[in-house]
Order: sequence, then structure tokens, then C-alpha cells
Amino acid sequence: MGKAFEVEGKGLAVLLSSAITFFILSFWIHFPGLRPNYYSDIIDVLWNRYDVRMGRIPYVEYDLEYPALSGIVLYIATLTGNVYGYYLVLAIVSFVFMVGSLYIVYRIGVERNVDVYKICFYTVFTPTFIFYSVYSFDWFGIFFLLASLFLLLKGFVNYSGIFLGLSAAARLIPILAFPYMLQYLKGKKDRMVFTFFTFLGWLFPNIYFMVVNFEGFLYPYVFQAGWIVEDSWLAIFQQYNKGVSAGLMFILAYLIFCLVKVDVVDKCWLVLTAFVISSFKFPPQYMIMLMPLFALSCKDYVPYILSHIFNVMIILWWFTPMFNFNNPWSIESPVQWSAIIRQALIAYIFVKSVRGYLRKGSLY
Repeated sequence: MGKAFEVEGKGLAVLLSSAITFFILSFWIHFPGLRPNYYSDIIDVLWNRYDVRMGRIPYVEYDLEYPALSGIVLYIATLTGNVYGYYLVLAIVSFVFMVGSLYIVYRIGVERNVDVYKICFYTVFTPTFIFYSVYSFDWFGIFFLLASLFLLLKGFVNYSGIFLGLSAAARLIPILAFPYMLQYLKGKKDRMVFTFFTFLGWLFPNIYFMVVNFEGFLYPYVFQAGWIVEDSWLAIFQQYNKGVSAGLMFILAYLIFCLVKVDVVDKCWLVLTAFVISSFKFPPQYMIMLMPLFALSCKDYVPYILSHIFNVMIILWWFTPMFNFNNPWSIESPVQWSAIIRQALIAYIFVKSVRGYLRKGSLY
């Protein structure tokens, strides 16, 4: 028993020390004022806004496209009054959520017999980890989702619901896991408790903005729904991309729901994967939210790591005229080719995995 504990401790040390090392590299390559440095949303988009630099209150004094919990952290960071303090606060919060996410993945992985080195290769040792860890708010959302999953598996239904609600208040995408986590619960009472506390967890960061400026509170949802096609194969369908996206997502989500012999962790992985392959909007930083669940559930490393290589090529080529053909948004641009190839590789993993479940007789 002592020897097993020692081995597990060494594995966790390898995971966290590697994560800290590569996170510092991510912090450095996006550091404001460094030349050259690489684009990040938190500096090149958000800090360049007058309202953000002046420390104004999001949703109340200006519109912000990110959900409330991310907006609150953003606001706290702006109170430092300068770009370096702002960047440091957001980097530290991302670091805490990143370490927390990997620790939870490790804990779930131990119970699922997932080797710690697999977790390293699927998360830390990816180009996405380096380029997108200090980039946006994606570690926020996945941390709360993973915490919710872990608590659900441990039987803490109310706390699990709270953390799932917080995940939706940080990033919209994790709420897709809700029906599958609800499906995992057997009793009607537990399902009602989970639903109530999920709503409560979401409401807590939002209620102030709902009361003070309801339109400002709604803005992130309106903005995301109205955004143009971004880094997705659905750019091929000029007029019907959002309809195709919604229809395909519904079909895939229902198919996942019908896989009765698939556990809740795998279903959460599948539904987030289904989202990014069917979404009209798949910016490269979304891969941060996928990595921890891929580490727990994916068995196709080669297409997975290739998808990360193409994922980083998006940002490397975006600002390079030789590779973006002077319009990185265009479907003819190599930037979009990289995005579509990345999406196709993830779709391959998804289809192969679902076929494997179906062969085992997992469908209703």
C-alpha cells in the first residue's frame, strides 16, 4: 500500500512539475511588451478596449461577450491599473485553475486506471497547452466542470450541481454536460437537487448583473449566437451554417444520450467533442477545455496530437500574409484549411469511438 502511494505521488509530481514548466513558457510568450510575443485575447483584444483599461464594470458600464464569472475576474484584474498587473492577475487565476484541473483529472484517472504519463501527453505535452494556456478564460470553465464531475462520482450531488452552474457562468460550453450528468443520477430526488443547485451555481455570479442591467447580462448570449462562422468547416455553407450546426449538434447529442453503457465521464467527453465538430464557431483556445477529458477517455493519440499541431498553426499563420492569403477568415486561406483539418481529425476520433461503443451494444 505504501509503495503504491509512493508511485502515485511521483506520478502526480511529474504531472504538476511539467505543467508548471510549460505554463511558465505560455506566460512568457504572451507577456505584454515582449518582442516577439504571440497574440492572446486577454491582451490583444480585451486590454485594447478603453472600457477594460479604465476598470469599468462589465455588463453594467459596457458590454462584454464573456459570461459573468469570467467577467468578474477580468474586472478584478483591471483594478491593478496597468497592463502588467492585469496580465499577472489573469495568468495567476488561469494557473490555479489549470493546476486544479490537472489534479482532478489525476484523481479521476487513478480510479479509471489512466496512466499519469498519458495525462501528461494528452494535456501538458501538447502545443495547445503552451500557446493557449494564458490566452483566454478556458481553464476557468473546464476546472469547474471537472470539479462537478468528480463530486458527482463521489456522490456529492448538491456540490456537483453548484460547480456545474459555475462552469456555465465561466464558459457556456460546459453546460452541455448537464443532461448526461442528470442521466447518471438514478433517483428523482437527486435529479431535482442537482438541477436546483446547478441553477443556483449559475445564478450566483449572474444575479447582480441581471438586476442592475438585464440587457448587459444577456449580451454574452446574444453575442455568441450572432457571431460569424469562425475556424469551422461550416463556413462552406454560407447561408445555412447555423441551422446545420444546430441540427447536427442535436442529432449527436441525442445519440450520445442513447449510449446507455457508456459512463458519465465518457459521455461528457463525447458531447464536448460533438460540439466542436458541429459548431460554426471553433476558435483554437476551445481545445484547452477538451484536453482533460481527452486524457481520461481518448485512445487515439496520433490523430489527437495531429489535431493540436494544426490547432497551433491557426494562430501562427493567422498574422502571416504568406500563409493567410491576406484574409485568414476566408475559406480559401490555409488558416481555415488548418482549422478544418483539425476538426476532421477530432471528428475521426469521435466517429471511431462511437462505433466502438455501438459494437459493444451500448445503444438503447
